Amino acid sequence: MHDVYLRMAGHSDLAQVDNLRAFMFTTATNLLRDRWRRINARYAPTLVDFEEMNLVAGGSNPTGS
Repeated sequence: MHDVYLRMAGHSDLAQVDNLRAFMFTTATNLLRDRWRRINARYAPTLVDFEEMNLVAGGSNPTGS
């Protein structure tokens, strides 16, 4: 709730919002969605097992010989 309040307090022209209650719930939903994405991105697998990728070398020799 604190983050929603801060977001709304920092809004440039809150008086122009037609439905303040809907704006508040949309703000809360977006904040929760962003937090969920950050948490899930933090635990996403970052290591790749190259043996399982079955990479095939192609093209020229990288050493130039």
